[in-house]
Amino acid sequence: MESAILSGSGSLEQLLTHIILKYFIQLYCVCVVSNTLDANHMIEINFNWIHEGEKYPQMIWLKYDAQESNQSNVDDLIRMSIDSGCQAFIASPNTVIDFLDAFENVRFTSKNRYHLVHVVALPTSTDKSAEYIQEILNHPSVQDIPNILIISPSVRKNETAGDFEGRFYDLITSTFVSRYNSQDRRLLDTFDTLNERFVDNANLFPEKFSDLEGRPVRLAMLSYNPNSLWEKVPAGFGNANLVGSDEEKNMITDGTETTMITSFCDVYNCTSTIFPADGVGDWGTIEDNYTGDGVLGAVVERRADIGVGAFYLWHHEFLFLDFSMPISRSGVSCVCPKPSRRSGWFLPVEPFSIAMWNAELITFVGIFVAITIIKGLFNNVASQLDIGLYFTETVGIIMLQSININSNRMPEVILRTITLLACVLIASAYGGGLASIMTVPQFEPPIDSTHQMVLKNIEWGITDGGDAWVYDLLDATEPDLIRMVELFVTMPYKELEARIKTRDYCFVLERLRYGHYAVSDYINEESLNNLRLMRYDIYWGHCVAMFYKTWPFKSVFDLHVLHVIESGIQKFWELGAILRHSNAKVQLGISISSDREKPEPVNLSLDHVSGAFAIFGIGCTCAVVAFIIESIYYRNRKRKIFAKHMNTQSAV
Repeated sequence: MESAILSGSGSLEQLLTHIILKYFIQLYCVCVVSNTLDANHMIEINFNWIHEGEKYPQMIWLKYDAQESNQSNVDDLIRMSIDSGCQAFIASPNTVIDFLDAFENVRFTSKNRYHLVHVVALPTSTDKSAEYIQEILNHPSVQDIPNILIISPSVRKNETAGDFEGRFYDLITSTFVSRYNSQDRRLLDTFDTLNERFVDNANLFPEKFSDLEGRPVRLAMLSYNPNSLWEKVPAGFGNANLVGSDEEKNMITDGTETTMITSFCDVYNCTSTIFPADGVGDWGTIEDNYTGDGVLGAVVERRADIGVGAFYLWHHEFLFLDFSMPISRSGVSCVCPKPSRRSGWFLPVEPFSIAMWNAELITFVGIFVAITIIKGLFNNVASQLDIGLYFTETVGIIMLQSININSNRMPEVILRTITLLACVLIASAYGGGLASIMTVPQFEPPIDSTHQMVLKNIEWGITDGGDAWVYDLLDATEPDLIRMVELFVTMPYKELEARIKTRDYCFVLERLRYGHYAVSDYINEESLNNLRLMRYDIYWGHCVAMFYKTWPFKSVFDLHVLHVIESGIQKFWELGAILRHSNAKVQLGISISSDREKPEPVNLSLDHVSGAFAIFGIGCTCAVVAFIIESIYYRNRKRKIFAKHMNTQSAV
């Protein structure tokens, strides 16, 4: 392609100098791309505005051999420039299509992600200018580059110099907006090289987002109440279009996140086009080769522009996609089986805690050791020590039984008196505690935290396809959270309904920002009789919208999200979605399920004293066994003594 930059490199240099100084001065880096088919001195254009010590954009000059190059080499060069921080590119006429091809290939895989890249296409010859402009505007990448500027030479009549080629430069961009002709050309201004001035003094990189004129925004979403909901309706009765359908307004969307998208389109005059997920509840996955399924797959493959559905700030997905500003705060929790009532068998041990019972055991051992030592000090003959008697005496003291303190040894009297008084106090505390819980039903400790779930080794989860619930926990290092990932189990809808009655499974839900809950249909009023909400979240995070890298609307969408949050209207969006699509009684039942209930006193029954009878039965059993063992032992001993005596008599 013959270049026109030879004929007026001085005037072109002036134009580029103006563009860089006015529009690129705040950018970090500007990249100039050319190849060997361009004029040899094109890459040597002198920018006299570069002064040592002054803060101007860095310039990177990329030149490749047009004869030996292949697209991979160009891709590597453009990727290097993007990763170096370049946000503006000046491409020669022989490289602009190669650049756009390379930009399309590398913008999704480069480390840096710039949503408003500036591209300047240098001019070609006048006779090929129209074809050159249309080839650029028809390139797929231009759909996502609002700040593109094409410099085109034009022939016009000049009152002082007459008609000649190259006297004027038309400055052209794409319309970018509109539903059907976003790639049409738009003349911004004309640069008069003779007088070194702009004809209209227009903005060469105008703002194009205030009125998108119906440009489609493809929204991938799943049906997840109350964040994102959709339903197909007759044409004209909806608020969005279905992807691939010729009908208008044949989809109606609702929910806190989809309302954010539709309100964005209301403000900026775009058209919401719905791309339903592959299946209900299908968040999807992303593979390393930039393919996937579900909502995430639709966005990473650019079948959709933006995806919503309670997406959190997932690290793996951020490697392939871009995130919006946080739309809302959400906490992941569970409804778990309500605590079951404790059996009366354990009633005798409940007045004291484990620590108190340990202290009681230590006290018993201390009393027994003290009695044994004191008895041993006053008995010179070791054979007179009766350990069994001392043990029985210690048990009697603990059980407040009468003891014989008739002794002339003062240490023994003091010890028995003090231990008796201490045991009276302990027994009184035990009796008071037992009386206070005797007629009040006692329950197992509730499940209120991840640690308690791990201790009980209870599974938790949701329906099949809900693996996204543990994405935030995959990189966790805490032992409890690692175990929680192992306990996460998904299963079909019918099996989940059956697990409600088994009392061995916790059901996932989301605690929304304004006090409501995102809950599945299998949790209904009846099932809440057996379930209660955990007091603490398993984890929490911010919900975001996800879009492909370099989506040009990111900055204006983020600004819209901040304005919505600032207004507080999301509270009414959430309440409206809950009232329209959720059971209000279920919402109320979940919110009060973790409140502490005050059980009413009950009449005493056999169950209340079953523990006492159990102790009595164990004692009787032990006594009988001991009696039998002693009887056998002494009978055998008596036989041996008798046999020995008979043998002695025979010998005599």
